[in-house]
Amino acid sequence: MTCSSTNGVPEIRRFFFPVEDCTIVNTWHVSGMRGTSSNDWLVADAFVPDHRTQLFEARPTRWPGALYALPWGFAGLHFSPVATGIARASIDALRELAGARIPTGSRNLLSTNPQVQGWVNRADALVAAASAYRSAVVVDVCETINAGRPLTPEQDARWRLAACYTTDNALEAAGLMYRAGSTTSIEEDHPLASCWRDIQLVGQAIGLLPEIYVFSGATLLGIPTRRRAGIREAIPA
Repeated sequence: MTCSSTNGVPEIRRFFFPVEDCTIVNTWHVSGMRGTSSNDWLVADAFVPDHRTQLFEARPTRWPGALYALPWGFAGLHFSPVATGIARASIDALRELAGARIPTGSRNLLSTNPQVQGWVNRADALVAAASAYRSAVVVDVCETINAGRPLTPEQDARWRLAACYTTDNALEAAGLMYRAGSTTSIEEDHPLASCWRDIQLVGQAIGLLPEIYVFSGATLLGIPTRRRAGIREAIPA
């Protein structure tokens, strides 16, 4: 919510309401991740005391540990494990299907198809390689924060890059598994179908948008950046 500060400059604050003050609006009609029920909610004529508000850019200081000292926007690295988990589930679903299904017009199991074998292997490598890169970046960031040092611009760029890169690899892996499942993948209740739908939604998160690659590249090239609408952009020369 946007309001005005004492000096007249608009600021964004978080407001915290008791559940009983809120009305849930059933708006979560989406293609995937339906179980999260991320509906809208409304509040009308509710008083919010100052102690239940917080500046959007505020940093919690009373709790110790790296988790509460992470920089703004670290949520991208929270979303990306969801993507890799879904991709792993799609690989598992395809392996189970391939070991039991004989495609129409064939005498052999789907698992004997060289194309399917290659896709499974590639999908596994896509997820594993990106996850390893993400883990290395997270360790580096947490070690720096635990040591009481600020992150460098390069570290800030790389953890954003790690989130996007890991998610994009997961999207590609799940897509390969969806394709490998042939017509079984289009069955609405099959795990390959739900994995494909769900992972598309994860990839739409603001902290995982393709613009992150541009920001990260600009930072690594020494070009100053600024925050805009929750993401970073290069400052024109």
